[in-house]
Amino acid sequence: MSTGRHEEELEQDATPREATAHAGLASGVVPKGMFDASGELCPPPWSVVRSFVLTGEHRDWIEAYIERSPAFADVLEALANDHEERTEARRRSHSRR
Repeated sequence: MSTGRHEEELEQDATPREATAHAGLASGVVPKGMFDASGELCPPPWSVVRSFVLTGEHRDWIEAYIERSPAFADVLEALANDHEERTEARRRSHSRR
């Protein structure tokens, strides 16, 4: 018995936040703290944001929260730009030695 069609129908009828929550819960692989007890998407803690900026880890959580919070998207963009500038400054510093 396949439930694929039923899951597709649920995702099509859901709001973007509900679809994200459903997809995350359906996968069985959800970072601890991504959703609260009621199934609402929680803001990612700074450790998750830092990990995303440095390694790209937790992309699903970050992108889902960006859709929910334009202010968070602005802060994340500033952090990513700052990280790139610092990385480039370190490269220039090391190449002079």
